[in-house]
Amino acid sequence: MRAINYLKIIILFFSNDLNAQSFEKTLIENRNIIPYPFNEYNAYFNSTLDIVYFNSSKNLNNVGGISDLNDIWLRKKTENIWGMPMNFNEINTSANDLLLGVDEEFLYVLNGNSLIYFSIKAPYKKIKEEEIIGFKNNYSIISGSINYNKDIIYLSFDGIGSFGVEDLYQISKDGDKWSRPKSIGSSVNSEFQEISPFLMNDTLIFISNRSSDGYKFYYTTKDSSSNNWNEPSKLSFLNSNSSVVSLSYNDVSNSFLVSRSNDSKTYSDIVEYQKSKQNYNSIEFLFKNDISGNISVYN
Repeated sequence: MRAINYLKIIILFFSNDLNAQSFEKTLIENRNIIPYPFNEYNAYFNSTLDIVYFNSSKNLNNVGGISDLNDIWLRKKTENIWGMPMNFNEINTSANDLLLGVDEEFLYVLNGNSLIYFSIKAPYKKIKEEEIIGFKNNYSIISGSINYNKDIIYLSFDGIGSFGVEDLYQISKDGDKWSRPKSIGSSVNSEFQEISPFLMNDTLIFISNRSSDGYKFYYTTKDSSSNNWNEPSKLSFLNSNSSVVSLSYNDVSNSFLVSRSNDSKTYSDIVEYQKSKQNYNSIEFLFKNDISGNISVYN
């Protein structure tokens, strides 16, 4: 039996606050990925936009079960239909497999104190492994990403000397060696949580609960004279009444993949925010929900 549902797509307007970037004025919220009853975050498209990779935690179906802090999962798109999540068990372990990024060649995975390069093509072989000097990854709460040039990693964890709980750290690559994690400083790190850092060009976007409205996106850029990070500001777009969990940006689709939940305790789901080419006030899509739980999108 099939059920037909209509959903108004929300148009988000945002200001020029993020002046280090060149953004358009509207984003379209695409809910064409059916929610999964476990956490979904750290999401990245592949180069052809028909696979989305993401982390899942507190998931009974992880390799190490419910206590497995992170496995990598994926969804495949066939004939404009996103399939149900599949555990990427070819590369997952019972340890914390934190997805830092995806490009046309590799999946970049932090496991222990090593950055591992997995081929994005079957049979998904481990291509190389690079140790991060002086980093002991025994944190139950850790998040982060690798930059576009694959020579800087931004991580969030509660390290020695943190200003509060989880702080933001930078790890730089010099030649074939990764440096020790270095705090990005007190201008950004606070007594509250700073998590899920993502560098977009020269702008560092992250999540913090420093305000009374919960976990929201903030951003900072570097001061041109001192090279220090400026005092962060809250994003005037992408934030909503929901608690946000992670963010990534894809240059091919010109879209953000945001993970969010109704509050900080419920499961998180992935939503795509796509740049609008025209100045729509609203867009209506037809969602077809069949018995397998997949969603077809027609526009």
